[in-house]
Amino acid sequence: MKWPIVQLGDILSLEYGRALRKDARDQNGSTPVAGSNGIDGWHTQALVKGPGIVVGRKGSAGKVTWFDKDFWPIDTTYYVKPKIDCELRWIYYLLSYLQLDRLSIITGVPGLNRNDAYRVSFGLPPLSEQRRIVEILDQADELRKKRAEADAKAARILPALFYKMFGDPATNPKGWPTGPLSELANLQGGFAFKSNDFTQNGALLIRIGNLVNGTVRYDKKSAFLPKYFLEEFEKYVLLQGDLLVALTGATTGKLARYCCDLPALLNQRVGRFIPLEGKRETLDYLDFLMQTDYAQNYIWQYARGFGQPNIAPRQIESMAIPIPPEEMISKFSNLAQDILKNTTSQNTASSKIDNVFDVLLHRAFTGDLTAKWREAHMKEILSEMKDQAKVLKQANTFKPTRRRRRKAVK
Repeated sequence: MKWPIVQLGDILSLEYGRALRKDARDQNGSTPVAGSNGIDGWHTQALVKGPGIVVGRKGSAGKVTWFDKDFWPIDTTYYVKPKIDCELRWIYYLLSYLQLDRLSIITGVPGLNRNDAYRVSFGLPPLSEQRRIVEILDQADELRKKRAEADAKAARILPALFYKMFGDPATNPKGWPTGPLSELANLQGGFAFKSNDFTQNGALLIRIGNLVNGTVRYDKKSAFLPKYFLEEFEKYVLLQGDLLVALTGATTGKLARYCCDLPALLNQRVGRFIPLEGKRETLDYLDFLMQTDYAQNYIWQYARGFGQPNIAPRQIESMAIPIPPEEMISKFSNLAQDILKNTTSQNTASSKIDNVFDVLLHRAFTGDLTAKWREAHMKEILSEMKDQAKVLKQANTFKPTRRRRRKAVK
């Protein structure tokens, strides 16, 4: 038995979010502000009643985020409005599986056209099978969340060590001399590689979406370039341990270390810190300094652009920071590297869990995951599918059609 093939526009609509400037938000509120890459702040009022789904429209175009409670989607996003009776959580997993980010239009800023999304086809299981799929995937997703919580606890160790050794850079309680960040490192921007150069494998292209929880992650959705680009664009080839920073979008200022087992090239909108005189231990100091409120507030103070903020590498290089003695930076680096070895093992475990989830996700939407369950509930499913077909037919019958404008008669 095969599921009926439908288009995304048959079952849902993608509604535009509404602008909400940072200075107009009440950060003391408990309502999440939904950006294209997830939570982008807090407010006291909601625009959409939860639970709900947000899809990135600009910036992290096509990224799908689930919200358990009421939320405010900003104007760089869409929020999902079902047209027929579907399990909302199933729609969330469906949108994740469809990889809408591949529909992004590269025109300086990635963007997702909802009309393109509406034409994407897929198999539509009956409601009871949707619920069974959600039950299985939710269990797997819970394992991912627990792993992420453990990673988050471990990630708090090094920032605490940084503050103990160097103090808050905003107040500089240790009395270190200060100077521009450029006294320790330069910040190199990436290259604007073209989407028609992308391949199925080869050299990993590091984009903002690859910066995840302080490290570089990649999966089947990631972009790759031909390996010969590593020689042609040698200037943008990454080294193990490189410190990267997002330079545009809702996640401007987000940091990650490159510790992948694949050769990689740096894309535009991502910057790389290059320490002066090859002193790589400086990167550990800058890594945790750039995570402080002082550095992040500086970045957002000078980030420009309405709806799609961005900051120039030179502006970050100009930031005034404490400059401790080299021996203090080296001591911190040695301690950090010992701790980061454990973090690398944790990241490997997280990647394995993510890969298992991706396999389950693929099986869920090809019908393999619930094949045995479907056989055991065939009578119930066939009845549901008849009712589902009627609902779809009725929904399509009342679809609004565009009227052609008649040419004026002269």
